[in-house]
Amino acid sequence: MNILFATDDDLLTSVVYDIHTLSEGLSRQGHDVFVLDFDRVREAGKTRSNTTLCRVFGDSNAKLVRIPYVQISKVGVGLGFFQSLFAIRRVVKEKQIDVIVLYSVCMTGLPAIIVSRMSGIPLIFRSIDMLHRLAPTAFVGSILNVLERCVYKGAGSFWALSPKYREYLVEHGARPETVHQLPFPVDTSAFSQEVEGREEYYFDADDGNSNLIVFVGVLYAFNGLLDFVRNFDHVTRQAPDAKLLIVGDGVLRGELEELISSAGLGDSVRITGMQPFERLPQIINKAAICLNVYPVDGEMRDLFCAKVIQYLACGKPTVSSAVPGMVTMLPGEECGVVYVKDGESAAREVGALLTSAERRERLGRQGREYVELVHECRHVIQRADLLLKTSLATCAK
Repeated sequence: MNILFATDDDLLTSVVYDIHTLSEGLSRQGHDVFVLDFDRVREAGKTRSNTTLCRVFGDSNAKLVRIPYVQISKVGVGLGFFQSLFAIRRVVKEKQIDVIVLYSVCMTGLPAIIVSRMSGIPLIFRSIDMLHRLAPTAFVGSILNVLERCVYKGAGSFWALSPKYREYLVEHGARPETVHQLPFPVDTSAFSQEVEGREEYYFDADDGNSNLIVFVGVLYAFNGLLDFVRNFDHVTRQAPDAKLLIVGDGVLRGELEELISSAGLGDSVRITGMQPFERLPQIINKAAICLNVYPVDGEMRDLFCAKVIQYLACGKPTVSSAVPGMVTMLPGEECGVVYVKDGESAAREVGALLTSAERRERLGRQGREYVELVHECRHVIQRADLLLKTSLATCAK
């Protein structure tokens, strides 16, 4: 099968996420996979180059088709639409594409729909974000909302990341019978307790890492880390040597650093910035507990935080905000996750867990078992393969 994945992202510089695992994994299944993305480093007008996308699997044969990106936002989006239209049409024709898997709305969304209709090939939309809810302003959000509805009405079928994403798609125009749930895939050989990294201390070497708490992710403005750090004394009252390592970067970093400094927590809380994908399991494996904190209400309540699956794959007990987007997918402690309502309760629960090695071991074991059953990439890729074949068969009727 010849498959085209399409996204607005730069897949060589972005964080490694769902599209990398699925496209690379399907190429290892023997499919001819092409992935169209935007080169946000080189200037527009320079010669495009195709390369192999292999950020998850070293033996991937997914071919990357790059489009130069114009950095000026309004011009970039408008030009990106036409660049996508011509590039998708060219690849579909030259590579005799059988099916398109679409990840984005803004620049590649409508062009992919148009080419799909013109060529008579099925288009699947992979839903991993509730896009307009992430918009910086209400005006931008309203535009994205309209674009989402147009794309969702034009797609033939959908792969939803979680039950809440399925509800979101249906609310925005997708027909319920066309929406299939496809869990977040994780390579359990890469994210595993067996993975060891180089000996590296983010705190003083004499402190050790026995009570290390790790958060991995983008530092969005709506992140709940500020509330957790403000209540960090609830952790240290129960585990005086506890440390918090924040692995990531984003708009919240400056405010977090100011809070850490003003609260005198410089010896207990550190921010590493973004780290290479291959380093993440090594860092996670240094943790006693992993953390996922976001407000439990508001626009972000239905988001699914995929990094939790990576925590659990490494056998790490996880304390998470009880956002509906997580709870509907992972019910609770039987999946290795302890749910809390806010930063203060998260701090208290983390402190309590640090005093109970037996409970941490049980939660870690249950989390790993859940991931192996539901999120192991081999199973998810096989499920995607079956859904692709079903879409082709349906389109042929």
